[in-house]
Amino acid sequence: MKKLHDTVKLSANRVTPLTLAALIGIQVSFAFNYLLSKVIMKSLPPLVWANIRSIATALLLGSFLFLTGQSHWQEAWKLRKQLLLFSLLGVALNQAAFLSGLHLTTTTNSALINTMIPIFTILWVTLSKQEKFPWFRWLGLACAFIGVVSLRDLRHFSFSSSTYQGDLLSLLNCFCYSIFLAKSPVFFKHRNVLWTTTWLFIFGSFWLTLFASHQWVSFQEPIVNSHLVLYCVLGVLVGNTIPYLLISFTLGRAPSSLVAQFIYLQALLATLLGHFFLGEAFTLGTVGAGILIFLGLYLSATQVPFGIRIVRD
Repeated sequence: MKKLHDTVKLSANRVTPLTLAALIGIQVSFAFNYLLSKVIMKSLPPLVWANIRSIATALLLGSFLFLTGQSHWQEAWKLRKQLLLFSLLGVALNQAAFLSGLHLTTTTNSALINTMIPIFTILWVTLSKQEKFPWFRWLGLACAFIGVVSLRDLRHFSFSSSTYQGDLLSLLNCFCYSIFLAKSPVFFKHRNVLWTTTWLFIFGSFWLTLFASHQWVSFQEPIVNSHLVLYCVLGVLVGNTIPYLLISFTLGRAPSSLVAQFIYLQALLATLLGHFFLGEAFTLGTVGAGILIFLGLYLSATQVPFGIRIVRD
């Protein structure tokens, strides 16, 4: 186990421009997914939608692997324990808890509770000694966290009898996804990105079918129109396929804590999308929050902050 942890540490020493681009791409995709899911869940129950898009993603990627002769199902069967665990944490419980939580609580509550994902992830990797976390990375975490919180009107954040179920589900999402980020890099490091993502969704579809079974029983087919079909197609591609391919890529090349902290960029992107597509306000406070978030991500990604190396005598 020590050698495996050492391998992850070595990969964390250098974050390439390609990895940074992938990290940003994940958050751009998830920011769009946030808006798409809010619209789609007006017509589809959250677990039904999570199940549909996971099966669609598995079929899309699986068909490509099968046609190109890269499915290697024997290898997947050998790794079934890891695939069952990581698909449960990173696909099934993550998506089911997030979408159900978003459906049952306010968007402000959901967004603020999700800021716990990086905190939980850093807790796991530091307790297990997978990563070293120097002072400037703690400072970066604090800056990004304050920036995200300042984007939200805290007057709209409240725990009440009407939202507590959604709040708990949102917190469950944070807990499961942070464990996935902390524990899966070794699994992703030396495996093909497309192959691992495909099998995660094949196994994840099994879990989500179990979770969604009670909603399928009472499901009534919505009125299908071109807009709903378009949103669902975009939800599969932008909300699942693209970001999870990028997640598989980055987890084998960047420290878990950095992958987690880039989630804070998602809040800023969602605010910008809300401004351009929904006419939401864009203020100087938004600019200040963005500066704090980018400063925090810089401190988290750099090895020597601002080119200043502190050496103890």
